[in-house]
Amino acid sequence: MAERQNSSKWSLEKMLALTGVISSLIGVISTWVALQYRIERLEEQAESAEKRLELIQHDMLRMERDFNEQGRQVRCDICRAHGMGCPGC
Repeated sequence: MAERQNSSKWSLEKMLALTGVISSLIGVISTWVALQYRIERLEEQAESAEKRLELIQHDMLRMERDFNEQGRQVRCDICRAHGMGCPGC
């Protein structure tokens, strides 16, 4: 009978160990899934920020071109108003 109790105790210890291992695996998998979700969200945010940056850069280049063109027009207007011959006008 003592052997049967030892056998039952051994089975109980094995069950507890197995439960602990399974719980640990579930925890690791859950953490991994949560981290993957966060990584995907960060990648989406980075892509969105990159697209916004490209749009801003495009707008800045357009504004620079517009200002340069306006500057050339003002220079030519000043040259014409004073009867001067300016290059490029």
